[in-house]
Amino acid sequence: LTVESQVSNNTSFRISYLGSESEHQTQQFNLNDPVPQVVPEGESYQNLRPYQPFSGITLWANNLSSNTQQLQVSARRHFASGLQFEGEFSWTKMLDDGSYPEGPIPTDNRNLRLDRADDAYVRPLNFVGNYTYELPVGKGKQFLGSASRAADLLLGGWQTSGIITIASGLPYSINFDSSLPGWPSNYADKVGNPHVSNPSLTQWFNPLAYAPPASYAFGNAAPYSLFGPHYFNWDMGAFKTFPITERFKLTFRSDLMNVLNHPNFGNPNNDISQTGSVGQITGTNGNPRVVQFALRLAF
Repeated sequence: LTVESQVSNNTSFRISYLGSESEHQTQQFNLNDPVPQVVPEGESYQNLRPYQPFSGITLWANNLSSNTQQLQVSARRHFASGLQFEGEFSWTKMLDDGSYPEGPIPTDNRNLRLDRADDAYVRPLNFVGNYTYELPVGKGKQFLGSASRAADLLLGGWQTSGIITIASGLPYSINFDSSLPGWPSNYADKVGNPHVSNPSLTQWFNPLAYAPPASYAFGNAAPYSLFGPHYFNWDMGAFKTFPITERFKLTFRSDLMNVLNHPNFGNPNNDISQTGSVGQITGTNGNPRVVQFALRLAF
């Protein structure tokens, strides 16, 4: 559902709602996983499997679903008076039954809804804007309007453009490592408030708010219920065309990716079994500042 309005001769505004429901998506899991339990002395893990004498039995089933609700707000201005821009903001709530890098494999094949949570790769809040601006400098412009030919050749006619991206953090779960045979690693138990007043790289969440679940049980901490650091990036460029003759034109361009050299940090260590580093952020997403120059001769 979209409502769009032209708010001036060159500028329009749009607001949209998007809803999507997907059913019967493909999922795979091991049908022959035993119930988490103590492995009796002298027995093997294989003997606990329900279907003997087989080991793993992969079942492909169409029982996954996902639901997306999204609000989109955008504004657009056509190039006029030296300025063009377009910006789009979105708020997204996407739920599914499993966002796993290794594929849609459930934590517990007897409780497929245990993994129902925010999608691991969707940032709830996201803004992307782009612009082109003709600097008001040079002959006939607001500044240096009566500049000499040499000054206008050097200072006039410059344009700048850019893309700005601002987004909230990615979700993550809190896990633990099992050391008991027959008990797979899974989600931790939530026992307190995970939020800290001033999240930092050394403590993004409160590790004491989580504990390993009871032996051979699955943790109660909701998957992908915490969010990592926000994302910010600004790529910009500046360019100018120098008319050499009526036939030849030379364009100079400089591009600066991540112009502010802003670090974008990854999610914290979410494994409470790693007590020395749990809650700490040690990695980054994206690249540092990159500057490049280009010359283009048109004839």
